[in-house]
Amino acid sequence: MEQQFALQYLKSTEERIVDDMIQANWESPAMMTIAPLQDLLGLGTEGRMNFPGRPQGNWEWRSGEAELTDDRAHWMRHH
Repeated sequence: MEQQFALQYLKSTEERIVDDMIQANWESPAMMTIAPLQDLLGLGTEGRMNFPGRPQGNWEWRSGEAELTDDRAHWMRHH
């Protein structure tokens, strides 16, 4: 239900929801917004940092050059 509301509110699609949420935050009247790097890079579960209830393997994700594609760099530069 929440996902459907978000899709309708942002006039988005499942494929574009992350980018549209970031854009909506940047267009807000807030003085500052934060977007996780994993979302800016368009990563899925491979960029997950924290696994609640799992005592090991948390906070180990690191960004590498391969994650910043030309398409994502262009999107970030122009939004």
